[in-house]
Amino acid sequence: MVILLIAVLFPTTVTIETAISDYGVFQVLLTGLGVMISTITTVNLRRIQDQAVSLQAANQALTQQNRELDLAKREADEANRLKSEFLSTMSHELRTPLNAILGFSEIMKLGMGVKLEPVSYGMIERVHSNAEHLLELINDILDLSKIESGRFEIETAPFDVRALVKAIESQVSGLLAEKVEFQVDVHGDLPRYMMGDMKAIHRVITNLLSNAFKFTSQGHVALTLRPVKDEMKWQIQVQDTGIGIPPDALTYIFEAFRQADGSTTRKYQGTGLGLAITQTLVREMGGTINVKSELGRGSTFTIVLPMDIRQAEKEPSS
Repeated sequence: MVILLIAVLFPTTVTIETAISDYGVFQVLLTGLGVMISTITTVNLRRIQDQAVSLQAANQALTQQNRELDLAKREADEANRLKSEFLSTMSHELRTPLNAILGFSEIMKLGMGVKLEPVSYGMIERVHSNAEHLLELINDILDLSKIESGRFEIETAPFDVRALVKAIESQVSGLLAEKVEFQVDVHGDLPRYMMGDMKAIHRVITNLLSNAFKFTSQGHVALTLRPVKDEMKWQIQVQDTGIGIPPDALTYIFEAFRQADGSTTRKYQGTGLGLAITQTLVREMGGTINVKSELGRGSTFTIVLPMDIRQAEKEPSS
C-alpha cells in the first residue's frame, strides 16, 4: 500500500520495484513518507491559519462597517423625526392665520357689514381662493408629517356610506369645470352602514376627485362605489376623461413630491403629495389602490377596501 501511495504521489520521478525484500529499504521509504505527510500537514496548517487570520480581519471590518451603518441609520431616523416634527409645528402655525384670512374673506364675500364694488369683490374672491389652495397644501404637508412620524392612526367606527358620499358631492361641487359632468353611482347592494375610518375614506376620495377635476377640462368625472363580488370587500373607483398619465409616470406617481409633469413650468399646481398620502391611507386601512390610464383618454383609479359590517350601527353618528 505504501508503494502504491508513493507511486501515485510521484509517478514520474520515482521508480519502485514491485517487491522489496530488504527491510531497511522499506523503513527508509516509510520514514520518507512520514516526512512528506508531515510537510504537507504543516503547509496546510499554515494555509488554514492564514485564512483564519484573513477571515477574522474581514469579520472585524464587517462588524465595524455594520456599526457605522447602524449609527448612520439612527442619525437619519432622528433627522427624519425632527423634520416631521418641524413640518407639523409649522403647518399648525400657518393654519391659524390662514383660517382667519379665509373666515374674514368669506364674510366680506357674503356682504356682511361691507358693501363691495365688483372689482373689490373679485379681489376678495381671489384672496379667498388662494388661501384655500394654500390651506390644502399645508394640510397635505401636515398629513405627510403625521404619517412619517408614526403619529397617524386609523380610527374605526360606524359610518353612513350615503351620507359620506353626499358630503363629498357638496365639497367638490365648486371644483366642477363648465364642460365637465360629475357622475355618482352608489350601487344599491352596497351596505349603507359600515365600519371604517370615515375621515380617511373621505380624504382618499376627495384627493382622487380633486386630481380628476384638475386634469379634466371636458367630458366627465365619475365616482362609483360597489361591493366586490363574492368577497367581503368594497370598491371605490374614480374615472375621468382628462389628459391621462404617461406610461413611464405610472411607476412613480404614488411617490411623495412626484408628479406626472415635473417641469418647472407645469400648468397644474400642487405639491405632488395627494396620491402618496392616498396610497398610504389605503394601505393603513388594509386596502389596495391601482391606476389605469391612457394619454388623451383619461385615468381610472380603483381602491379596494375590506368590508366590515359586523358592528355597524343602524344609524351611526355623523
